[in-house]
Amino acid sequence: MSGDIHYVPVATLRPPVRLVYRGSTLLALLLCAGHLFAAPLQSAASGVVPSAASRSFDFVVLTYNVRGLPLLPAADRMKEIGRILAERRRQGDEPDVVLLQEAWSSEADRIRSRAGYRYQVLGVGKGENLLLDNPSGLEILSDYPIVTQYGRRFDRCAGADCLATKSVIGATLAIPALPVPLRIFTTHLQAQTPADGVRKNQIDDIDVFLRRIGFGAEPAIFAGDLNFKPRHPSYQKFARVLPFFTETGRFCLDTRDQCEIDVGQDGRTDILDVWKTTNDHQFFYAPKDSPVRITPVQLIRNFTQRYEGARLSDHYGYEVRYRFTW
Repeated sequence: MSGDIHYVPVATLRPPVRLVYRGSTLLALLLCAGHLFAAPLQSAASGVVPSAASRSFDFVVLTYNVRGLPLLPAADRMKEIGRILAERRRQGDEPDVVLLQEAWSSEADRIRSRAGYRYQVLGVGKGENLLLDNPSGLEILSDYPIVTQYGRRFDRCAGADCLATKSVIGATLAIPALPVPLRIFTTHLQAQTPADGVRKNQIDDIDVFLRRIGFGAEPAIFAGDLNFKPRHPSYQKFARVLPFFTETGRFCLDTRDQCEIDVGQDGRTDILDVWKTTNDHQFFYAPKDSPVRITPVQLIRNFTQRYEGARLSDHYGYEVRYRFTW
């Protein structure tokens, strides 16, 4: 039924996640924190209080609308995107998590098969649409085990967007280097500026979704093609309804001494593409009482290269390196 929370299956390239990691977020917390137990106990016994940021871990998230439209030849473009990610993996420089939007057609499988991500969440509504292989067009590709996955269909859509299953999906990741689990979310909101009212309704759906899954206890990253810019009322509503999120692009612009912005080398992007003129956004969150803090330290607009004389997509990649400290 539209609006309900839908738990979607996890596709994996190796042993299924459900067989390896079964249970709640508490299990992930135990798995991730186990290697940290000895040091804190030793410090407490000696009377030494650990520093506020004695450990750190970098985590890279790429969000990318790949324009995998049905009936539009895209196999070669999808192969090239997958090839770029595979080459980065060979160099040890691949994003830890890739969030895809508009991966509607079966040709988007070429990204997954080449990029080599072991853990995958493939959208809401899989198998429910004869035209779209992945009706939501959303994917989460992760190098780290997915403990839990969740998703919600939006109640409203407009125009051609109604041919897709507009929604939001998320996953909880167990990352051994972190003392707590991490939640990752992606969405693709209603297109077209005149449909801003529909986007505002979808933001209400996201708010309900987050409340129902018990959002707030763990650090989180929320990213995707939001189809809004700071000038739009829907952007302002997102900031008002979900004030706990900090926007990465704005943060990096405001704190250039902490966050490197890497754009414009080929003349196809500029500094405005990280916030003011883009529909692609990333947000981050850490509970106030969490031992873990999150700071963006690098923001890149990538996948700007041409392929056979044309763009790889009508969007560019939006990649952020986050530094976790505790």
